[in-house]
This record gives sequence, structure tokens and C-alpha cells, in this order.
Amino acid sequence: PKVFLPPNAAISKPTLISKTAGAVVPTGATLAVPANAKIDWHLNDRGANVVAAWQKFLDRNPPSPNLPWKDIVVGHLDTGYIAHEALAWDISATPPVSTTVLHTRGHDYFDADPKDPWISSGFPGHGTRIAGAISGFDPRDQKHPYYGSAPGVQIIPYRVTDSVIADHVPHHIADAIDQARSDDCHIITVCLGALRGSARVARAVDQAYEKGMIVVCAAGQVWPWVIYPGRFNRVMTVSGIGPSGSPWGSAASGKYVDWCAPADQIRRLKIKPGQNGNFETGIKPTADGDGTSYATAITSGIAAMWLAWHGVQNLREKYAGQEWMIPAAFKKLVKASCNPWPTGSAGNTGYGAGIINASRLLEQPLPDAGTLNNEAAANAGFDALH
Repeated sequence: PKVFLPPNAAISKPTLISKTAGAVVPTGATLAVPANAKIDWHLNDRGANVVAAWQKFLDRNPPSPNLPWKDIVVGHLDTGYIAHEALAWDISATPPVSTTVLHTRGHDYFDADPKDPWISSGFPGHGTRIAGAISGFDPRDQKHPYYGSAPGVQIIPYRVTDSVIADHVPHHIADAIDQARSDDCHIITVCLGALRGSARVARAVDQAYEKGMIVVCAAGQVWPWVIYPGRFNRVMTVSGIGPSGSPWGSAASGKYVDWCAPADQIRRLKIKPGQNGNFETGIKPTADGDGTSYATAITSGIAAMWLAWHGVQNLREKYAGQEWMIPAAFKKLVKASCNPWPTGSAGNTGYGAGIINASRLLEQPLPDAGTLNNEAAANAGFDALH
């Protein structure tokens, strides 16, 4: 069976553990994907080929004694967090705690706590659902367990908006990118979109890029053109495919798109307001999630795996003094390892290099410093290196 591990878990003979509602996966337990488990399409070789990448970590000699990406931190700009068991929340604790969502390190640009206030006129729960696609794990249903692309990777939530339409909060987005840089995040996930660019956001992107951070942005949907900040240089702009492997019909396309990842018929976290400010949580039984937000989340998890595969410190030493080469190398290697669009495919009409392939990405040797080119500033006009 394919195996992966939660934080601080030791490698051992694969053992299935049970979970009761409201409990977290115990630290040190070993998680296994049962041989007969139904793996969601977006994680297998029909999608982003993530499960094969997990196995590569275990096939390493010597294998890692801990979750390889346990020290990678993703700064998640969205609608905030809701305590959900699939994100390692112990809801029975007072106050609830999580080993995955580092909410006490987060920031709310409206209030004191980055908890999602569930404003029905916006997109309530969006931040939590997307966090699940990055970091979630829930093995209770052994026949159909739930996983994000980098199960258990740490997330710092930055609540910048209550809506995924973010033209009204560019200052919050810029401030959160700056804060994520100060908080030593390695990856920034922006599953939000604006029709207008912001010089302030562009400056924040530039500073994150120069520090070596991987900034992953959604291309958008319904609106046919790529949205900001995905239109900026120096970010990874992700559009989407459906289970057929073809571009998702609602996904934005164009020259700003770098590649695609699964964005339709995604099984997702279930969140429903309950009584006394609590929430009923679980996993959706049907794969009804869609949006380039999911494609972005899957890519962010793959970025965490890539950083762990090579080692953040090793990357910083290899590209010392030119940390921008870390996101430049990631972008170059993802494009080189994508499943390319077939000749004549609809994907050849503005959906980037192809479909991200996590396992093949890990096989790519790091490029030498002399082979990497520094992208133009974020707001300098389209750069073909995008």
C-alpha cells in the first residue's frame, strides 16, 4: 500500500488507525492508504499524480523518520479558518487546537482572530475548504479516505476578505503577503481574484519573490481572463482541468497561465453552521467542488513537497544571495515535468505548459544558477518567463 505520515510519525509497518468524531490523528501514529482504497481522482495519475510522489519519499534511502514536509509553512490568504477534524483540530480542547492550522500565528485584517465569521453574503468556509485541499487528512473511512496534496503541512491563516472577489481589499492582500514573508512562510496561496491590479500588491509579490517564496495564484473562472494577482509576473498562475484531463470549461485561460491542476469534481470538506456558533463538519460524500482555487491549493501542496524533497536549507545554500532562484527553479521544473497537452488539444489554447505532475517533478534535477533567469518585476508588463 501507499503510505504517508502525519507530523512526527515514525516509519514503520503500515498500520491503519481509527478516528472518532472530534478527535485528531494521534501524534506518532502511522497513516496508510489501504491497497483497496478509492483515491480521489485529482490525487492519482488521472490528476496531479500526488500519491506516486508520496511514495517517492518512502522509497528514499534512507527514508525520512518524520513527515518530510512537517517544517514547511504555507501562508494562506483567504476567508479565515474553521476548526475541522480533517485539519487536525482537537475540538474537545479548550480552546480548540490544531497541529496543522497555526491559527495563533495568523492574522485577521478585520478583527483579532482569523476565524471565519461565516458571513453568508460572501464565501463562508472557503478558506477552510481550500486549506483541506492543501493539508487535509481524514482516514476514518478506510475505503475512501480524504487527503490534501501535502497532508499535515502547516498552514498560517490570514483572513483578508469574506469574498473571493477581492477588488475591495488590495491593501489587506499586500499586508498579508508582507506578513507571511515576516512570518517565514515558504509558500503563499492566493485563491482570490481582482479585476484591477494594485501597485502595493505587486511590490509585496516582488519582495516575496526576492526572498525565495513561492507565490501560487488562481487564474480564476467564469470571467474568461486571468485575474489579479495571477496576472503579475513572479507568481505561479494555475488554471484547471476536469476528470477527463481536458481544460475545465469555466477556467480562465490566456498567456498568464503557467499550468493546470485539477479544478472540477473535487471531494471537499463539509462545513455547516450549527448551534451556539459551532459547526457541523465532515467530508462531502460527492465530488462536487470546483474552481481554480482547488487547482491552486493542489499546486501549493506540491510546492511544499518539492521544497521538502530538496530541503529548504539546501536550496538556500545552492542559490545563496539569489533566493529568487528558488521560485524560478520551481516554475521551470514544474513546466518541464507537466503532462503536456496533446497536439491539437484545447489545452494548447492558453492553458499553460500542461497538467502538473507531482511525481515527475520530484525526478527533475535542480537547475544550476546560471541557467535561471530573473523574471521582470511583478507589475512591469507581461514577461514571457511567466
